[in-house]
Parts: sequence; C-alpha cells; structure tokens
Amino acid sequence: MERTDEFSAGDSTDSSQCSVRAGLRDAREGRPAFLWAAIRNPAYRSDVLRQGWKDLGRVFVLSILLDAVYQLIVHRGVYVLELLIVATALAIVPYVLVRGPVTRVGERLARPTCHRQ
Repeated sequence: MERTDEFSAGDSTDSSQCSVRAGLRDAREGRPAFLWAAIRNPAYRSDVLRQGWKDLGRVFVLSILLDAVYQLIVHRGVYVLELLIVATALAIVPYVLVRGPVTRVGERLARPTCHRQ
C-alpha cells in the first residue's frame, strides 16, 4: 500500500523546522556544521548528538506513534522494523541533511561584508 498520508509530510516538515532553528543557533554560536562535527570531531561528537536528540526527540517519538496508528489501521498490526525505518526517514534524515547547510548559510549571512568605496 502506498503511503500518501498527510502526517508523513508533517513529520519531515517539523524535523526540517527543528533543524533550521538548530542550524541558525549553531551559526550564531560559532559551532561547526552538525554532521561534519559529529563525524570528524570525537571530542565534540557526544555534545552534538545530545543536542540533536534534544531538538529532535519529540518529533521522532511523534513519528513512531503516528506510524504505529497508521499500521494498526491499515495492516491490523505493528511492524517494528518498518516503524523504525519510517520514523528515521521522516524525522532524523531531514534533520541531519538540513541542519549543516543552514549553519553554513547562517554563518555567511552573519559575516560582515566589505564595502568598496
């Protein structure tokens, strides 16, 4: 069965909104891009992941609950692996993909520009 539910788009939109706020906060505080810092900086990794979960935890749990309701209605049961894949795809992936670029754009917008005279 094809997923054309409105809540799927809503979860990824909520996730993207969280990542935009977090990316702008990173830019304001001078932090590196999210995914880059999580991969390349072991000392900073735990802080980055903790902050990401703090930002995204509610959206991820909501994704799980909504998909569980969907599965109960459509499939008359809950498929845990499908539940985790869908929740990850709708909540975590957009967050990780959007937060870093937003941080970079925020840094560029915050830099003072040189005006030639």
